[in-house]
Amino acid sequence: MLSVLEIYESLPSWPFLMLFILYICVAVTGNVAVIIVVVSRKYMRTPANLYISSLSFADLIIALVVIGNTAKSFSKIYLEYSIYRCVLVPYFEVVAISASVLSLMAITVDRYQAVLQKRVSKTPLKFAAKIVGLVWLSAVLYGLRVIPQFYSKLKSSDDTEHQNRTSSNPPSKDNNARDELSDHNGNTSGIPRWSCDFFMEEDETDMVFRFFDFLILFVVPFIAMIVMYGRIISTLWRKKIPVGTGLRRKRRVAKMLLISVLVFMICWVPFYVQEFVGDGMIMTGKHVDRNVLAAFRIIFILVSFANCCLNPVIYAYYNNNFRYELKYMIRQKNKDQRHKHTFQVTPTSSRNGI
Repeated sequence: MLSVLEIYESLPSWPFLMLFILYICVAVTGNVAVIIVVVSRKYMRTPANLYISSLSFADLIIALVVIGNTAKSFSKIYLEYSIYRCVLVPYFEVVAISASVLSLMAITVDRYQAVLQKRVSKTPLKFAAKIVGLVWLSAVLYGLRVIPQFYSKLKSSDDTEHQNRTSSNPPSKDNNARDELSDHNGNTSGIPRWSCDFFMEEDETDMVFRFFDFLILFVVPFIAMIVMYGRIISTLWRKKIPVGTGLRRKRRVAKMLLISVLVFMICWVPFYVQEFVGDGMIMTGKHVDRNVLAAFRIIFILVSFANCCLNPVIYAYYNNNFRYELKYMIRQKNKDQRHKHTFQVTPTSSRNGI
């Protein structure tokens, strides 16, 4: 029976590559727009928008590093494995996911204090900037745990490759598909091209770490966030909306942020759940249809990647100021382009006497 990783080898690569390229283009365009609008417009530099910019930056890392690396794995093009691909890429993946969760948590706490604790003065922007710095410092430190984990994989694969090259006996086939895999030219390497992919691991060590990731980055924070948003909504929606107050705006902001949290959960939690169920069944020797498992894993990977494209859409839909500034910047850009084109054409016409 084919293993899950061998099933991936048999799949056509171009549909996934096209989808990954689409994800990257949409995510980069949307999240860069969010960051530019917040940074370039002084009145948009609020604590909540600063946290949202932090979330957008994390989404950029996921799009460029995580999706880019997974696209490389699906491309069936062999590249020599290195510390970058086998250590730094998984590290940045964990950092980005951690920063996303912590940024959402920072936004939730900020809104909770503003609504429930009836905070009179706004959070100082400098304090919010320090919180963002703390978010990323925590994410960077938490991500360090993957470095020895994946470095050991790289070293183990290097040792295996060296033994295979020096041994007269052919290498035995590993039941978990961590045997040699061929590239398009029939060349082989001691390091399977999936062995350094954060989303494709299926050994006991990875399962243990993934369980703690799920507990620390999803279960605990999201229970806290759901409780806080429950109280926020209960407070805001039981009040009548007086004319000329900011209650309607607060409701809209709360709705936007709650949707962002729920979308993040919907996109990422199924991936972790299928990891526990599917890989757990394989490791315990229970019967499982590998084709079904591979299909579910790919589907949930695609769903989790979609999250980095959705946050800018949610932000644009619920934030009128962001939509206005984005339209203004686009119009200004088009105006500058027309002015530049006119400036370039007019002197040429005069010079030719036309």
